Amino acid sequence: MWVQGMQLLSHVSETVYWDHKVYYPGAQSVHLLLTGDRTTGRLLGAQMVGAVQTEVAKRIDVVATALFQEMTVEALSDLDLSYTPPLGSPWDLVQMGAHAWSVQAMAIVGNSGGA
Repeated sequence: MWVQGMQLLSHVSETVYWDHKVYYPGAQSVHLLLTGDRTTGRLLGAQMVGAVQTEVAKRIDVVATALFQEMTVEALSDLDLSYTPPLGSPWDLVQMGAHAWSVQAMAIVGNSGGA
């Protein structure tokens, strides 16, 4: 999709993201959609849906901060976020989604000859 010179890429992963490590009781799924500019890699937005206990508000705050700082999607995956097994994973679901977006963006660029 093109918008004012941007090549938008939204990525919805078919992988289920869990709010914390599944070996701890009560893990719940979270659905994440990231949108960025394929050309520059700039993060343009995100949508997240999950149960109240999944701390979606905390996670969307991470994305909001990244948007304010005009970060790339790839930079989002490099953030140093807090971690404890009952509450999260070493790689937060926002970071896993950002990595999946980057992989998809590179695959599209690779398949189109760089355009």
